[in-house]
Amino acid sequence: MKLYAFKTGEYVTEESAAEGMAAESGWVDPWWSNRVFFDSRNDVRPVLDTDTDDEDLEDDIRFVLEELGSYYDNGDGTFYSDSPEQDYEKGGHYTYAIHFVVKYYGPNGWQEKPWHPSEAGISV
Repeated sequence: MKLYAFKTGEYVTEESAAEGMAAESGWVDPWWSNRVFFDSRNDVRPVLDTDTDDEDLEDDIRFVLEELGSYYDNGDGTFYSDSPEQDYEKGGHYTYAIHFVVKYYGPNGWQEKPWHPSEAGISV
């Protein structure tokens, strides 16, 4: 199976936090910019693109998650950063998440589902 990890982000200001929402959010292509958000996942490159049986899978996953700093694992393949990145110019802060998914060929053609490293016996 093919394994992908994608990055999303939010930019939160004092005003947007008071309204209970992010000022900006979307998909992130870190090779372009961590502070530019895209509307569609199809507009960004995955931060991980490998096979689930790759011999370096555990190292690749740990490398991707290290980019978040400390993180919260929600248990279904999404990891949320616990370390907001301060924007000293505008006064807000950025937070990020990594989403793991696998693509496989099933009875209905190509399908996708969330994936957690524990499915490969990897403890994070």
